[in-house]
Amino acid sequence: MAAVNRVLVVGGGVAGLTVAAALCKKGVACRVVEAGKRSDRLGTGITLLGNTLRALEAIGLADACIEAGFGFDHIVWRDSAGHLLKEFKPPNYFRSDRPGGAGIMRPVLGNLLEEDAIEAGATIDFETALEGLEQTSSGITALLSTGERAETDLVIAADGVYSKARELVFGAESKPEYCGQGGWRYTAARPDSVYGITFYRAANGAVLGGIPLSQTHCYFFVLENERPVTRKPKGRLAEMFKERMAAFEAPELIEAA
Repeated sequence: MAAVNRVLVVGGGVAGLTVAAALCKKGVACRVVEAGKRSDRLGTGITLLGNTLRALEAIGLADACIEAGFGFDHIVWRDSAGHLLKEFKPPNYFRSDRPGGAGIMRPVLGNLLEEDAIEAGATIDFETALEGLEQTSSGITALLSTGERAETDLVIAADGVYSKARELVFGAESKPEYCGQGGWRYTAARPDSVYGITFYRAANGAVLGGIPLSQTHCYFFVLENERPVTRKPKGRLAEMFKERMAAFEAPELIEAA
């Protein structure tokens, strides 16, 4: 196989920006194309466990992510009223001098990764989508929504669950299928009780979780099984999340709702 000197990464999310930074630091020219706008970088938060922190450490970003987020070492169980039931410290698979896990706002993580990738030498083109791929004798030609034909040695698909790159390579019939589980997330002010991965269990078996994201914010989440999947009316999302929190009377949850 010929040496790879130029890489095109399709998708400017967590995976795409991380691999771009890593490749550039190895001396490989890397370009990222992202179909969305930079201002579309939304979302609640993401949990960085030991394996993720080790990967971020490899590109020199683990400490920055912990500082920009909220490092934690505990998994906590509470009852529906917020009373502590138990807590424990899982094994630390990162570094003994640092928290074993961290939570961080997705836009904050995205900005850190983007800045690091650019500093390492990557170029990032927003509002630029992949529309076609052609294998040539000298590499790959990527057809972009701007009309450009970009020549590259390697294409890395990091464009999410509805990947256009996957469709182009494997066909339109290769697409994700709903597995039956969905999740609700709600960003709120972080109460003192959410200092690690936190679970509240109600008497009826309902469970609500909380993840710290910074000194000031966290997100609460509910997982549920639903078949078939239905689209929820946007105007009722807040009300529907409150309905799912109805079994919990912890003061911090009532305040968050």
